[in-house]
Amino acid sequence: MTDLAPTLLPCPFCRGEARADRAKNTPLAPWVTCTNKKCGADVCAHSLEEAVSRWNTRPDNARLVEALRKIAGGFASEEITRDDARFSERLQFIARAALAATEEGK
Repeated sequence: MTDLAPTLLPCPFCRGEARADRAKNTPLAPWVTCTNKKCGADVCAHSLEEAVSRWNTRPDNARLVEALRKIAGGFASEEITRDDARFSERLQFIARAALAATEEGK
């Protein structure tokens, strides 16, 4: 894989550093990914330019903020199984980081 150097905004979910990659000699599309292993956000597309554009796009949506607040607040214990608890914690981490970035106006 080759590390490319386009201008990338920080991760919209955790504010982590982003990296663009493209696999050599394979049909895999280029992608942009968050380097924070706890986050794992990524975007792929048919071209590097499209992947970067998708990554750098930031929605300004009140419904999204409300949904993130609900997720960040947690889930009632009867809504999730024991197997889902770890995923729920990760989702809450991402939602809280996204809300913090939204409230900072970024």
